[in-house]
Amino acid sequence: MRFITADLVCPISSAPLTGGVVVVHPDGRIADVLPSDSAHLPDATATERHSGIICPAFVNAHCHLELSHMKGLLPEGTGLDDFIGGIVAQRDAAHEAISAAMAHADAAMWQAGIQAVGDICNTSDSIAVKRSSRIRYHSFIELMGISPERALSVFGRGTGLRDEYAEAGLAATIVPHAPYSVSQPLFGLIASAGGAVSMHSQETASEDLMFVSGTGALLERLRSLGIPMEGFTPSGQSSLRTVLPLLADSPRIILVHNSFTAQEEMHWANGQHRGLFWCACPTANRYIEKRIPKVDDWLRNGAQVCIGTDSLASNHRLSILDEMKLLACHCPSIPFEDLLRMATINGAMALGMEKGTGTLERSKMPGVLLLGNIDAERPAMTDRITVTRLV
Repeated sequence: MRFITADLVCPISSAPLTGGVVVVHPDGRIADVLPSDSAHLPDATATERHSGIICPAFVNAHCHLELSHMKGLLPEGTGLDDFIGGIVAQRDAAHEAISAAMAHADAAMWQAGIQAVGDICNTSDSIAVKRSSRIRYHSFIELMGISPERALSVFGRGTGLRDEYAEAGLAATIVPHAPYSVSQPLFGLIASAGGAVSMHSQETASEDLMFVSGTGALLERLRSLGIPMEGFTPSGQSSLRTVLPLLADSPRIILVHNSFTAQEEMHWANGQHRGLFWCACPTANRYIEKRIPKVDDWLRNGAQVCIGTDSLASNHRLSILDEMKLLACHCPSIPFEDLLRMATINGAMALGMEKGTGTLERSKMPGVLLLGNIDAERPAMTDRITVTRLV
């Protein structure tokens, strides 16, 4: 049994404890979280003492492990339409290179304090890495198909891929890529499959333009890629208002990016679905669109916010701590405690993993991190903060 203490312990599920002690079984399960004056504390020499703040490990609610080999290949700030074109043009690579890049990214995420990941999958390439990983993954099998006539065949391939993950002992659900890349019949089939949904949403201004008027750079880019858009009909309203009702029966929905979501739309959406989570990927948003959403406004709208890194095609490092630092810089009014919740329990709930991770509670295996170079008496997210995995 390990007894670990620091200046401050943040269990997330309860109030922070000054000088608290986290008791951990050899297998990583939490045995207890004790106050500094507990009668159950061991002799002082048996306790590991650290300077800083102890918290549960992070949850990366949105990642594309399959794109890890594309690090540094795409220029920054070109906009989503050009970024999509770059992904299509440069995604292919040797299987060995893809596998090696994924294994490296997985190891780096673990070292950066990430315990669980919601990962977008278009192939079975990541199965081997995930089976041997210490990270707990939920794989979102992402489908694309704007032609209504192809909905059944696209869905069939998706169910086959989902079954491959399930046979490997990996949790997986079928999800839409984005409102602009999935036909209404395919949305219906995805909804009928059940399970948690993750979907890219309102990442660029031209997404809503496409739905409202059938014009814009995004629509033109899709056409230029040879995607048959004849099956797409503008709805006359935003993409979110068009497709969210199609997912009404999904138990949890993670809307990713939301860089151009109007506040009144967010308020409307929160009233439509109780299991709605809003995933911020600030570094990727800056990388692609040179725009970081006002996540402090999301919180004022009552949003359940989680954090993702997106892929190494749109990020320099898969680090939730880096994302928290960028959010704190861009939205300084967000309290430190809220950032921690976004990085831990909110992501765990979004992925349906809250029974095992996200908080320091008995019987959970959430991982234990030490945040260093931080004032434990007045915690604030700064560039100086470091993260060290203790468990």
